[in-house]
Amino acid sequence: MNPKIIENFFVFFSASFSGGYKIFAVFLITLLFPVAFVQEFNTYYFIVLICVSLGVMPLASMMTAQKFSLTGLAKLVWLMFFSLTACGIVVVFQNELAIRFDVNLFIALLVSVFFVGGYEIARRELANSRSFQQVFICGVISTLLFLLVFFADRYQYSDPVSMILFFSICFGLPIFGSIIAKQRGASFFGGVKPFEFIKNYTSACISNSSSSLIAYLLPLTLVSLLQSDISPYLAVIFSAANLFMLVPRYMAEKNIPLMRNGGDLASIAGKTFFTTLVYLSFIFLCAFIAFLTIDIRDFWLYFLLFSSLQLTQLTLPYSNVLMVNNNFSLLLKINIFGLAPYALLLFLFFCSSTNLQISYMIILLYMLSSVIKTILTRTYCQRIFQTPRNV
Repeated sequence: MNPKIIENFFVFFSASFSGGYKIFAVFLITLLFPVAFVQEFNTYYFIVLICVSLGVMPLASMMTAQKFSLTGLAKLVWLMFFSLTACGIVVVFQNELAIRFDVNLFIALLVSVFFVGGYEIARRELANSRSFQQVFICGVISTLLFLLVFFADRYQYSDPVSMILFFSICFGLPIFGSIIAKQRGASFFGGVKPFEFIKNYTSACISNSSSSLIAYLLPLTLVSLLQSDISPYLAVIFSAANLFMLVPRYMAEKNIPLMRNGGDLASIAGKTFFTTLVYLSFIFLCAFIAFLTIDIRDFWLYFLLFSSLQLTQLTLPYSNVLMVNNNFSLLLKINIFGLAPYALLLFLFFCSSTNLQISYMIILLYMLSSVIKTILTRTYCQRIFQTPRNV
């Protein structure tokens, strides 16, 4: 087989495995366990994703920057520190999430975030060095590990807490050793001054809080608003939306090493944006037909939820340009401007709206926010394209 085809397959797998594993595992759990078990598991599932997005993903974003490299010890230390910080923040807001954390639940949450976040750190490390084949091997092991243990002990899982713990460990364990991989020029702060490290992490963290973190809060908000009227397939729909982001993520996975090594940013970003736009148009059409054929209550709500998550991928080509160029403060500025549409939620205090109507409004504002951020990222990147790069 053509080596180029094999390499592209490994890149594609690296980009899609995270979403594929999650939808596959969540679908099995949704299919084989009682509704009450699934609903509680879904809550823990989304909380783990929120903690990873809040604590660990900013660090993974920083690792895309040119000449930024962390030692194995640094990655482990920062992973634990930021996982613990994110879990602590969630505990502070436990009343708002309608969850009561005890010691056992907190430890389970921390371990789950550590392994899911560890996967993201290890995958980013391997992707930067184009070691996509290793991501593939670890992904196959993760899936087999989950299936073997799941079907061997399925009837032993009477507690959703143990299930989210099992789900997370199987996901991150096989690839975890790659975290300690050594890179030339690596340091505890990635090759930048401590103050710059903290500044960039803070910018990336707040950016994530105003973008991907909101995406994870969407389903929890719907659960809070609709309660028993929420679809039991919410986590499946959410995971499916993440899975269908595989093409934009594949292109990002393939392009980031090129960008880090002096590729033509304007050409790479422009072609990627156009391909993403065409792809999403096709996905929207297919999703509309699929949702029509499924007997699901409030069809439009879940279709719009699915579509809103897809729409965020339009910002990816230009956001990657900003991250590679270490412009995390500019990315933060864009994401803050993207929060402007949510000011319209204030009008809810002056009108009598049902919880279902509020759910629709929140999703529509999320879509508007994505459009604003897409326009701003493209606009700000023009300055970078017009500036000669020192590689």
